[in-house]
Amino acid sequence: MSSEQENSIPSWKVAVTYQNDKMTDGVGAQLQRVYGIYALSRLLKIPYIHSPLAKVDYQGLKSLEENSGNQGFVDAFNRRFAIKSDVAVPQSYYVIDVHSITTEAMDAITAQAQSLDRPVIVRITLPYGITDAHPASYECCKEISPFSHLPPNKERLRVAVHVRRGEMMVVAADRMLPNDYYIEVSLRVSRLLEEMGVPYSFEIHTEIPTREIELKPGENGIQKSIGAPRRLGPEASKIDEFAVIPNATVMANAEAIDCLSLLSTADVLITSRSSFSYLGGVLGRRNSVTLYNPFWHPALPGWISTANDGTFDEAAFRERIRTLMA
Repeated sequence: MSSEQENSIPSWKVAVTYQNDKMTDGVGAQLQRVYGIYALSRLLKIPYIHSPLAKVDYQGLKSLEENSGNQGFVDAFNRRFAIKSDVAVPQSYYVIDVHSITTEAMDAITAQAQSLDRPVIVRITLPYGITDAHPASYECCKEISPFSHLPPNKERLRVAVHVRRGEMMVVAADRMLPNDYYIEVSLRVSRLLEEMGVPYSFEIHTEIPTREIELKPGENGIQKSIGAPRRLGPEASKIDEFAVIPNATVMANAEAIDCLSLLSTADVLITSRSSFSYLGGVLGRRNSVTLYNPFWHPALPGWISTANDGTFDEAAFRERIRTLMA
């Protein structure tokens, strides 16, 4: 073997990347998987290779209204949320596709790879068999977040509330938290901040139909999630109910990339049962405060869990705000 051939063989045996051609649903769900795979690479000390998003089926309520989607939507997210690869893709390698990875499966692949003549790239769709068992693994994502370097807004804290609606109103209405939940959490946050003498403003981030539309199976972003056509109109959101929240602005139907940026840079984030705002908490600053209503992914260390009636640990919230303002 020549020295040139020896130098062409990577020193690493196994690397992980996102299997970007299997589940192409929403941008929040896919980016949570991407950052989850990066997180497990750090946890297991395995090189990470970045695979950008290839396709996003649900591109927001506007795309549903127009029954359209565009690659520019995907490209914008890929530019903003690019993660530097640890190693280059070699000329020759094996590929193993894994839908849902576990630590045991990763250990078995790593052991097998030691005897192979080429490195192995493991393309993973779902990292949650590892990251859900080790939610603290996501903490490393703050170091590469596009937003983590930004300072807190000490003059007036921004409280971002993610009210997940859009296609879920017809696809998964049982997963949505009611307006009353968000209102109760927000009113408690408002009371606590006023008691502490901290100026604040609320942003209500949601999607509201601008007109009555008919959603059909197989259309953009819906795929096969509904078995028959469903109608959706502006009145379904009942957005006027949020008027009781002090200093609040409804920021409906913003571009998805702008909305995710605002959620990630908020001083206080009230999440929904959604990967979109879960990702906002993952990518937020270390001292930001996340109020989290539990769903199938566990809270990160330091997040404050909320009950369905909107209550949460107020003493923990006060302490987090004091740390944020220090």
